[in-house]
Amino acid sequence: MPITIRRAHIAEGSDDLVKVAKLDVALNKESFGNKCWFSAEGRVADWLLGQKNNGHPGLVLLAEEDKSPKGHVIYLMKENNVCFLSSLYVAKDFRGAGIGSKLLNCVVRDAKSRALSEVYVTPSKDSKPFYERNGFLVRENKPLVIMYLPLV
Repeated sequence: MPITIRRAHIAEGSDDLVKVAKLDVALNKESFGNKCWFSAEGRVADWLLGQKNNGHPGLVLLAEEDKSPKGHVIYLMKENNVCFLSSLYVAKDFRGAGIGSKLLNCVVRDAKSRALSEVYVTPSKDSKPFYERNGFLVRENKPLVIMYLPLV
């Protein structure tokens, strides 16, 4: 089955909220182990709902195969005319199939349509090469790596 990418419906109790929360928990457990604050689905869901309720124009996209989630991206439009890529994750068994790049391209296309100046991310050590392959540049290297993709 082909992978489809669509905007997730983030609302209290929605199926999409549960799907995104499960994927984000998997991401955080891979990156940080069980010590991460986002190691429980309820906490991820609360954070997503809080972002929405606080007026942050963030978006969530789901990559699915036959309505089964295989990846997601969470991104926020910031006040200084930039887009912050909060989370991009593809399930282990589906990596290397271009799903992450497709999700990232959707974010870039959306940011360009809003005339934003850049997309930036604080990548993990493991994901840094992915962003480099997709044209991101390193802005800062200490204490966190910050990478950006200029859009103009």
